[in-house]
Amino acid sequence: MRKRVGHLTKGVAIYGAGDAALQVVNLLLVAVYVQGGFLGAADYGALGLIIAVETFAKVISRFGLDGAYMRLYHDHQASGTLDRLTSTLLVFLVTLNIGCTAAAFASASWIGDRLFGASTYVPALQLMFVNTCLLSVTFVPFHLMRMRNQAVTFSAFVFARS
Repeated sequence: MRKRVGHLTKGVAIYGAGDAALQVVNLLLVAVYVQGGFLGAADYGALGLIIAVETFAKVISRFGLDGAYMRLYHDHQASGTLDRLTSTLLVFLVTLNIGCTAAAFASASWIGDRLFGASTYVPALQLMFVNTCLLSVTFVPFHLMRMRNQAVTFSAFVFARS
């Protein structure tokens, strides 16, 4: 029991430290953007809207398969079919996300007009759609690191990705 509590404490500390470091970097970047004059008030509003759309797009782009993958991991690992589950899931997600991203990319001008009242931020919106598509499958290696108790590696990759 003591060993499990120690393992849990270590994992919480590592995951927590990685998340805290990420938030500190994000806060410092806001200061850089403000002081450097990179973003104006309207740009921050547009960024907030793009982040809101991204949050919704991330949920759609994973189709709930990230949670299902974690649930099925141990069953398929024990039966020796984890590789098949992973490859099937990846092929499905990549195929579906390419179609969804193409549709979102094509309708970005329409979405931009509705969100921003102009097409000024359409390239940023399109970039977000492409980025969301590319990141839609990254939960697989991240979940594998978590399931294999590779907390330090996981935190390092999450930090580097940001």
